[in-house]
Amino acid sequence: MRGLPLLARWLLRLAPVADESREGVQADLHELFVQRRRDRGAVHAQWRLYHDLASLWFQPRPHSLHGGSGARAGFALLRDTGTDLRYAVRLFARQPGILMLTTVGLSLGLGISTAAFSIMNAAALRGEGLMDSDHAPGVLRTTDRSVSTVWKYEDFLKLREGSTRMKVEAVLTESAATRTSVDDAAAKSVEVAFVSGGFFPATGGRVSLGRPLEAADEQDIYRAGSPAVVISFTFWTAKLDRDPTIIGRTIQIGRTAAVVVGVAERGFSVPNNRLLWMPLTAYGAVYGAAPPARAPENGIQVFARLLPDVAVPEAEAQLSGVAAALPGAAGEAVRVRLDPHAGLGRVSSSETLAVAVFVFAVIGLVLLLACANVATVLISTAITREREMAVRAALGASRWRIVRQLVTESLALGAVAAGIGLLLAYWAVPTIGTMIEAPAGVDLSPDFRVYMFLGIVTLITGVGAGLAPARYGRGADLVSPLKGEGSRDDRIAPRRMRSLLVITQAAISVLLIVMAALFVRATLRGAAIDVGYDSTSLYAVSSGNHGAGQDVGAATRTLWTRAISELQAVPGIASVTLVELTPFDGFTRSSISGQGPTGVVIHFNRARANYFETIGLRVLAGRTFTRDEVAANAPVALVSQSVARTYWHDRSPLGQLLPVEIP
Repeated sequence: MRGLPLLARWLLRLAPVADESREGVQADLHELFVQRRRDRGAVHAQWRLYHDLASLWFQPRPHSLHGGSGARAGFALLRDTGTDLRYAVRLFARQPGILMLTTVGLSLGLGISTAAFSIMNAAALRGEGLMDSDHAPGVLRTTDRSVSTVWKYEDFLKLREGSTRMKVEAVLTESAATRTSVDDAAAKSVEVAFVSGGFFPATGGRVSLGRPLEAADEQDIYRAGSPAVVISFTFWTAKLDRDPTIIGRTIQIGRTAAVVVGVAERGFSVPNNRLLWMPLTAYGAVYGAAPPARAPENGIQVFARLLPDVAVPEAEAQLSGVAAALPGAAGEAVRVRLDPHAGLGRVSSSETLAVAVFVFAVIGLVLLLACANVATVLISTAITREREMAVRAALGASRWRIVRQLVTESLALGAVAAGIGLLLAYWAVPTIGTMIEAPAGVDLSPDFRVYMFLGIVTLITGVGAGLAPARYGRGADLVSPLKGEGSRDDRIAPRRMRSLLVITQAAISVLLIVMAALFVRATLRGAAIDVGYDSTSLYAVSSGNHGAGQDVGAATRTLWTRAISELQAVPGIASVTLVELTPFDGFTRSSISGQGPTGVVIHFNRARANYFETIGLRVLAGRTFTRDEVAANAPVALVSQSVARTYWHDRSPLGQLLPVEIP
C-alpha cells in the first residue's frame, strides 16, 4: 500500500473486504495505479483508483445469514433487490406484451378496489370528525308520554346555564342561498349549521386556518356587526380554490354578509356533512327576521359533552332537575335522557360493520380475480424461463434467491399497476359520487387510509401473483432444462395450476356477474316502487330559506302568497300548495316512546290543506285537515299506515292522541 496515496490507503482499510483477501486487493490496485499513471497520466490514474475503491462497497459478495453484521446483511439485501429491479425492467422492456397484459389486469383490479374503498372510507370509516362520541350524548326531552329530540331555544339556554357536570351545546341544521363573491351569477343552496358558542370545543372540531367559533360570536350580532362563519375544508377547496387569504373576507349567506373567521380541518363536517357553521344568534339575520327574533324558536338539537369522571346517570339527574322547571304539555313534568346515539346524525356501528363487510367482500373478489389473471400470464412466462432459472441454480443461486427474483418482478408490476389504479380511482370516485348523489359536504378525495390500503393490497396482490410462477423457478431439476428439455412433472404441474386458475377466474366472474345483476335488479325495483302518488307531473320550487323552525316574516308571507296566485294562473298547472319539506327532500324526526315500542323514529312534516290533493296522495281512512284548521293551528294530523299499525294495531287510529310531542 506504500505506492498508493494516503487517502486511498485509508479508504482501503475501511472497505468491506475480507481480511484474507485484502493483501491481494491492495496489490492489484497498486499495479493498476502504476500502469495507468504510466500510460495516461496521474489524473486519470487517480480518478480510476478512487472509482475502483468505491466499487468495493457495491460489488456483489457472498454473505452468510449467520455471519457478519446486521447492517452488512441489510445492505446486501437492498443491493440484491436493486439488482432484481434492474433486471425486471430489462425483462419487461424485452416483453412489452407481458407487461401490458399484467399491468392492465392489476391496474383495473386495484383501481376498482381503491375507488370502492374511498367511497366506504368517506361514508363509514372517516365519519364526520366527532371526537369521543360516547362522551357527547344527545339530550332528549322526555315526558310520561313521549320523547323528543328537539328543544325550544329558551329551554336550551336554561339547560346550559344550569349544568355544571357537562357542557351543554346546541345545533340547528338548515340550508341557505350562498354567494362567495359578487361575481357569482346565482346563489347556491348550501347546508348551514347554526351552533352555540362552545360547539367546536364540545365536538372536537379544529381549524386549519383562522379560529373556530367562540362564545363571543354568539353575542348580539346586530351590535357586533356581521356574523362570523367557519367554512368546511370541502367548501374551501371546491368553492374558493383553497384561497389562503380567505380569513377576514365576507361571503353572502342568505340575507346577510358573514365574515369568514376559520376553515375547519379536513374531515370535520358535524353534523350531517355541513359546509358552514354560524352562531345560533345569526339565524334571524340569515333569513331576514328583524330583532328581537335573533334565534329560531323551535327545532334546536341539544347535546352535551360530559366532564371527566362524570357518569351518565349523574349528568341526567342534574339536567332533569333543571328541566323540571320548564313548562311541559298539559302540565306534564319534563325530564332529560342522555342518548349517545342521538343528536348528531352518527351512523351506528352495526351499519358501519355491515357496509364494511360487504365492500371488503367485493374488493376481495375483484383482487382475487386480478391476481388469478396475472398469475396465469406469469406462469406462462415462467415456463419459458426454465432454462434461465436452471442456469441461475447451477451457478449457485439458492431457491429462495430465485423465488425472490420472481416475486420482485411481480411487485414491480404491482407498483406500476398501483400508480395507474390510483389515477383511475381519482377519476372514478367523483363520477361515482355524482351517480349516488353524495352530499356536498362529504369529502370523497383519498386520504392516508386510502393510500395505506392501496399499498397493502399492492403488496398482497404482487406477492400473491408472483408465488404461483415462483413454484416453477426453484431449480429442482437442473439437468433437463439445461439440455433444453422439461421434466414430466414440470409439464404436468403448470397445466394443473393454470386449469385451477382458470376455474377460479370463471367462478369469481360468475359470482360478480350475479351480484351485479342482483344490484341492478334491486335498483330497478327501487325506482319502480309505488310511493303512493304520481310524481311525473310534480315540480318543487324553493326560495332557499326553508327548514324546521324557520321564522317566516311578513316579506316571506307576501312572497309566497303572490307566488301561489301567479302560479295558479299559469296554464297547465292544476294545483299549487305549500309544504315545509317536499317529498324526498329530507325530513324532521322525533324519537318517541310510550304506547308504541321504545326507540321508534317518527318523521313528520307540515303542509297546507290542499297538499294531499296536489300530490295525489290517497287517504285510506278519515279525512285531510281543512284550511280553517291550518289557520287556527289546530292539533290535527294524518299518519301513515305503518304508524297506524305500529301503535294501534287492529284498532282505528281515528280520534286517537298521538304518542309524541311535535314541537
